Amino acid sequence: MKVTEVNSKGLEHTYKIVVPSSEIQERIEAKLQGLGGSVNVPGFRKGKVPLTLLKQRYGNTVNTEVLEDVIKETSMKAFQEKGLIPATQPSIKVDLFSPEQDLEYTVTVETLPEIEDFDLKGLNLEKLTVPISEDKVEESLLALAERNKKPVPLKKARSSKKGDHLLIDFVGSLDGKVFEGGTAKDFPIEIGSGNLIPGFEDQLVGAKKGDKVTVEVTFPKEYGEKSLAGKGAAFDVTVKEVSEMSSHEVNDEFASALGYKDLKKLREDVKAQMGKDLDHLSRSHLKRKILDKLSETYDIEVPATMADAEFKNIWDEFSNLAKEDDAFKKEMKEKGEKKLKDEYRSIAERRVKLGLVLADIGKKNKIDVSQNELQQALMEHVRQYPGQEQEIFDKIKDNPRALASLQAPLFEEKVIDYLIKNAKLKEREVEVAELTKELSEDPLSGFSEE
Repeated sequence: MKVTEVNSKGLEHTYKIVVPSSEIQERIEAKLQGLGGSVNVPGFRKGKVPLTLLKQRYGNTVNTEVLEDVIKETSMKAFQEKGLIPATQPSIKVDLFSPEQDLEYTVTVETLPEIEDFDLKGLNLEKLTVPISEDKVEESLLALAERNKKPVPLKKARSSKKGDHLLIDFVGSLDGKVFEGGTAKDFPIEIGSGNLIPGFEDQLVGAKKGDKVTVEVTFPKEYGEKSLAGKGAAFDVTVKEVSEMSSHEVNDEFASALGYKDLKKLREDVKAQMGKDLDHLSRSHLKRKILDKLSETYDIEVPATMADAEFKNIWDEFSNLAKEDDAFKKEMKEKGEKKLKDEYRSIAERRVKLGLVLADIGKKNKIDVSQNELQQALMEHVRQYPGQEQEIFDKIKDNPRALASLQAPLFEEKVIDYLIKNAKLKEREVEVAELTKELSEDPLSGFSEE
């Protein structure tokens, strides 16, 4: 085999590779002879079929298989000899091939960059923490009570207002005809909750118990039921009850209604959950600082094909969100497509760069994801699909790409854990508003490494 470098630019390398015809011929004949021992040819016993006849019948197929095998083996051997690690699938162009002549082909490959060694032990990092005071726990309990309001009958009849709870019957019609699914009895609503079609709840403000109200609305264009989407409808509504929403008192009775033994147990659980939530925020902030530090420390060229693929994933996701989410629509309108693409391309390049750096750190420090850890992640994933657990499990367990998508975040977190463990951490207490503000102001929020 002869390897000649044709071009080298950055991470992209092109080589001309020549494989002697004798080696090609030897492989073809060996494969044909092996085939002759297994195929049935009328008039010949297995293993006794003449080579010339095998060539006539199976020559083209065998030639193609040998060509693929030789190219795969020789190109990988060439990369190993040059000390190159392909970043993506190499591009192959066959220049000359016939069993009687030398095989000549050109291979172009984009390689992974060389990553310099840095002493990452003892990184100076600041960890933001939020102390949990009893006042904050009390605030959370009051907020919990507010979220679990209950309807209380009015002591004195009055007109309904925003925030009230109504019990209604209704019959919906399109062009005077009652439509399927548009009728309900004893239907509970909270005025102002926004749970019903836009405009429905607002038209019940001022209604009293026993009133009959005709509510006219237009179904949203993106409404799930296509036969109703974008159409105007009228609902004949009977108001059967008007109640006001009242927060629970934070006491043992409230705790019992939520399934706790008493208020003390509820308070302990709320405090513990607050701790978990704040720890998660603190770690997210610390992880971002570590990734920023790594991005500043490592100056490497990013493989263009990997960056392009990552950018496509990000842009496709953004484009889909921009069709439905007003915040993304606004961002697209204000910044314009070109500026947004430039921003997200930078994010894509950062993602790829950090992925390569984290992989290198993990490899050099013998960090990996065990089969047991991967199995646990798989089980946690399938539990998100009640009733479909076995189906989802079977789809993923034999799918290398799906398993890799579960393994990647586990590996990343283990590398981050390693860096935190070996860092010089300085803790600083802050209010939760400061911690969340720093995270929300991050220029990479939205499509970040989180």
